[in-house]
Amino acid sequence: MNEIYFIRHGESEANVLDLLCGSGWDVQLSDLGHKQMKNVSHKAKAMVFDHVIVSPLKRARQSAHYIQERVDIWHELREQNYGLWEKRPFSEVKDKFLLGVNAPEGESHEEFLSRIKLAYKKMNELEGKVLVVGHGGVGSELLKLAQNQKHFINNAQIVKIQ
Repeated sequence: MNEIYFIRHGESEANVLDLLCGSGWDVQLSDLGHKQMKNVSHKAKAMVFDHVIVSPLKRARQSAHYIQERVDIWHELREQNYGLWEKRPFSEVKDKFLLGVNAPEGESHEEFLSRIKLAYKKMNELEGKVLVVGHGGVGSELLKLAQNQKHFINNAQIVKIQ
């Protein structure tokens, strides 16, 4: 069995404004996000990964490039699309979000989970040590699939999936 690690992207411009941001809004890292990734990159580089796979969204790609220039983009690793909830203050949608209500005109949780399961299956077909650079929702679902636990992952935090 290979080893899989996950790192959530650094703080994004949407995080600064406390706005919900999924795959329907492609934002960049904030100044702090760049600093966070520069700081954590030393630890990640020392771990030496055989594969670095990344969401196609800017904040994840920017984060990954602090660790390694050559990465593989996997579209399955996009954050969930929150439809009409994108760009809205998280406080406005928090209760519905936490209850698992699907966002209007967004991707259902079932569609999102199906995508993440497919990515997880592909990860397990890789040999060696794998680093996934992605989004909070993706990392939480990967933890749930691998370890039957789900928890919040902070910006620029590295966690072992398996």
